[in-house]
Amino acid sequence: MQTKSNNAVAFRRICHPATLHGPFDIIASLGQIGGGDTTYGQFQYDTTIGFTDPTHGNETNIMIKANCYGSVPSALQADKVYILHGRLIARNEDAPPVLFCEQEVTLNIGDSSTYMSAYLIC
Repeated sequence: MQTKSNNAVAFRRICHPATLHGPFDIIASLGQIGGGDTTYGQFQYDTTIGFTDPTHGNETNIMIKANCYGSVPSALQADKVYILHGRLIARNEDAPPVLFCEQEVTLNIGDSSTYMSAYLIC
């Protein structure tokens, strides 16, 4: 990210979002964003993304938010693993990165416990 300074006020602008496609374990559903009683809207979830820490070489998970637009019946469920496709945007270090999902390419691949058990056996 690049930093611009304008009259002693520093702000950061987004250079390029990262496009991601892969399995995401939905830890918690945070509900509909600003929807109220509507059947369509943007839903937010807690999930993690793994990466290799370059300083230590260890795999580390960081908490991110996943936002998906869709209907209430198609909303993602907690403790399920989904293949998600979207853009990851990290606005700054104070807030977690947000994955904005493409709802039409979301695929439920199973329960979290089953997926993690199968992953550890491989």
